[in-house]
Amino acid sequence: MPISLKSRQFRIGVSATTMVSAIALSLTGAAYAQQAGAPVVAAGEDKLAAAMAEIYDLRQRLIALEARVGAKADVDTLPAAKPDPNAVKVKLSPAPSLSTADGKTTFAIDGRVQVDAGTVIDDSGAGIGDDVDLRALWIGFSGKAGGVWRYKLQAAFENNQVAVKDAFIAFDGIKNLPIMVGNFYENNGLESFSGSTNTVFLESAAGIAAFRSSRYLGVSADPYGKNWGAQIGVFGEGIPEKAAGTGDEGYAFASRFTFAPVNEGDNLLHLGGVYRMRVPTEPTDSVRFRASGESSVIGETLIDTGNISAVEDYTTYGLEALYRYKSLSLMSEYNVTDVARSAGGDAEFGGGYVSLGWVLTGEQRDYNAARGKTGKLAPKTPFAIDGDGRGAWELAARYDTVDLTDGPVSGGEMDSYTVALNWYPTSFTRVMLNYVMNDLDNTGPAAFRDADPQYLMLRMQTDF
Repeated sequence: MPISLKSRQFRIGVSATTMVSAIALSLTGAAYAQQAGAPVVAAGEDKLAAAMAEIYDLRQRLIALEARVGAKADVDTLPAAKPDPNAVKVKLSPAPSLSTADGKTTFAIDGRVQVDAGTVIDDSGAGIGDDVDLRALWIGFSGKAGGVWRYKLQAAFENNQVAVKDAFIAFDGIKNLPIMVGNFYENNGLESFSGSTNTVFLESAAGIAAFRSSRYLGVSADPYGKNWGAQIGVFGEGIPEKAAGTGDEGYAFASRFTFAPVNEGDNLLHLGGVYRMRVPTEPTDSVRFRASGESSVIGETLIDTGNISAVEDYTTYGLEALYRYKSLSLMSEYNVTDVARSAGGDAEFGGGYVSLGWVLTGEQRDYNAARGKTGKLAPKTPFAIDGDGRGAWELAARYDTVDLTDGPVSGGEMDSYTVALNWYPTSFTRVMLNYVMNDLDNTGPAAFRDADPQYLMLRMQTDF
């Protein structure tokens, strides 16, 4: 009787072949026993021979099937279970976060804590004091909704005040063209975009910070491609708004364009440019540029233009570059700001920096080509008291210059030299030590003319 094997789902094991073989051998043995003993009826012999042939044929088929199925022969083929779209994944480290199974809806607590301490080595008699300060205490939340919306809200306690930081909604429903609306930084350069939790030094370079705008209410369209990105926005004033009935609100156009012609493996080359133009708020029509010299703890404004009045608008042009090879990186930015005035004479200021960094333990910072920014440095072996992890170690140096003196404005000139040693126990904690020396000329604030302050800065930081 022929046997057909047409089922698409089957289970085969070595035991099946063994069983059939045993049956065939025992029947074969019975046949030989009959040949050696009593005579057998011819019809019975024919039936026995036919059964043996059929069993042999079945055995050969089973062996062939077993060879084809191989290691998968002992596993039933079952349809994959569909994920429950309402299932929620919970993550507790480094901070609580929730996400749906498809990842389209998320919610996360985020924040940062930075505690700084500074001691003055020499201030040429300027009377700059030591201090310990809570540099930043931020708390907020961020997430996604439905895969096309993003949101973020942060509040901060700084300088004995509570302020709103990032507070925006972003729409990601257009391919490669997210749109942000809310309160966030005007489109600035590389150091600003990377954020204070990811910079190599405790403070932004004075040559950039002196001209860097703050957070304002606005809208920004941020197109991007595989190796380029742009941020193009229009902004008003920030939070809180100016008092009602005091004239027109200030506004700005701010844009940034970045390009990474090399971004493969250990090699990265990032280039970018910034253009910002702001019209100040009426009726003051004033603007002020100043810098505290690479330290917020020292607490002194070392160069300062004061309020420049009768300003029609001021425009900042900036260039930026980053080259990274393995764990070495070279980064630089330079800004020029033109102040157009209706009376008193125009002025032009400038400043920038160049820095060199080396991650001694071989790690690299994350890089986001779409946003044109650097990110976290995650140690290969996070530090553990009861383990072999040592974290990541980084050594860096920076030269920074800023000139706030031109024409009728005498804000001062300053060159700064900073050396940094950073330790990253984990990807969300770090300890930073900076040595800073400022070299001031005799055109700035009287208290610090020709002073050359030197100080040490220490920071303990965690962010999540």
